Amino acid sequence: MIGPVLPSAGAPRPLGVDAVRLRGGFWGERQERNAEATTPHVHRWLEETGRLGDFHLWANRGPASMRVWLPVTSQAE
Repeated sequence: MIGPVLPSAGAPRPLGVDAVRLRGGFWGERQERNAEATTPHVHRWLEETGRLGDFHLWANRGPASMRVWLPVTSQAE
């Protein structure tokens, strides 16, 4: 093989979520923004539109217990 890397033998294995830390840089900044702003914003909209309750119903009773699904986006967004 010609290239910058010669892969080792064996099958690739995924890393666990606790095996990687992003500190600074392009992806670190985005991870920080997601934790501080994006995730709380989405959570608030899920609560306000009733979708969060649907997820709880589904988790406890299965998909048949859910209300009719609404589009993922709403006019208020």
